[in-house]
Amino acid sequence: MILKICIRVGLAMFCAACVNKIDTSGSLNSIGDEIKKLGYNEIRPPSTLHPPGTVVYVREAFPLTLQVVCEAAEVLGSAVGKVLGSPSVGSEWDKKAGVNFSAETSDIMQINARLGDEYVQRIGFELSDTTVGELSDTTLTSSMNVNSVAPICIDSVRDRIEAGFPLTMIQSTLGADVVYKVDFSNTVDASAKVAIFEQLAPVLRAEILDQASGILRGNSLIWGVRDDRFLFRKLVDYAGLKEDYSRTIASGEQASERLLSGVSVALRDVEPFDMPAGVLTARAVAGAADAAQAAARAADAAQVAAEAASEAAAMAMEARAERMLQQSMTR
Repeated sequence: MILKICIRVGLAMFCAACVNKIDTSGSLNSIGDEIKKLGYNEIRPPSTLHPPGTVVYVREAFPLTLQVVCEAAEVLGSAVGKVLGSPSVGSEWDKKAGVNFSAETSDIMQINARLGDEYVQRIGFELSDTTVGELSDTTLTSSMNVNSVAPICIDSVRDRIEAGFPLTMIQSTLGADVVYKVDFSNTVDASAKVAIFEQLAPVLRAEILDQASGILRGNSLIWGVRDDRFLFRKLVDYAGLKEDYSRTIASGEQASERLLSGVSVALRDVEPFDMPAGVLTARAVAGAADAAQAAARAADAAQVAAEAASEAAAMAMEARAERMLQQSMTR
C-alpha cells in the first residue's frame, strides 16, 4: 500500500514538472504534420488498438478511422511476440519527444460537442518514451507456416472481402507515452471539472493524474500507422481466398498514402460511420438512385412524346376541318 502511494506521488511530481514545460498559451505544433513527414498516417485520438499485424478496414479517411477485422494475436499467433519493437533513440520520431504539441481545433470542437458546451479551450501535450514497431515478412511467414492464423480471423477476412470491403494490414507503428494539459474555460468550476475529466479520459485513452492542474497521462499509445498491402495479400493467399487486387497500391506511391489508396471509391460511396450498411448496400442505394433518375428521364421523354402526338393530332384535325370547309364551299 505504501509502495502504491509512493508511486502515485512520484507520478504526480513528474507530471507537475511536465505541466511547467507544456506551454499552451501560444501557437503549438501539429503532430499530424510531423507524423506524415515520417511516412505514417496519424491516428486521432491515439489508441492501443492497431499494433503491427492487425488487419483493418478504413472506415473514414479524414481523420483516419480504422476498424479492426483481426487482432494481431489472431493473425500471428505465437509469433506475435516476434514483432520488432524498440525505443526510437536518435530517430526522427524520438526528436518529437519533449516538443509542445496541441490537439487540432476540430478535435476540441468534437470534444466540446460531446460534453455539451465549450468547456475545453485547448489541449496541449508532450510525448515521451517514443517507440517504433515493425512486422517483418519472415514473422508473418513463420506464423502461416505453423498454421497459427486463427480460423475465426480467416472467416472474418473472407466475409469482408466478399462484401466488398478493402482491407489492409498494419506493418509499422509509431508509439509513445503522453502527458496532456487541458485548459478549461473560466466558467468551469472544480466540481464540473470532475465530471468533464470522467468523460475526457476515455476519449484521450488516458488516466487522470491531477484534476486541479488539468493533467492526464496515457501509456504506450499508437500515434501513427503504416500499412502493407503485400503482407495482407500473403495472408489472403495463405487462406485460399480471392480478393479484388484492382485496389492494390501503385508503385512509387508514398507510404503515407497507402492506407488511403484503393479505398477512395468506397469512401465516396459509404457515409461516415455507416458500417452496418457497408459498401455493397451503399452501392445498391446509389444504383437505385441512378435507376430512379433514369425512370424520371424516361417519364419526361414520354411526356414530351405525348405532347408532340397531341399537337400533331390537333394539327391533323384542323387540316381536316379546313378541307371539309373548302369542299362545302365548292358545292
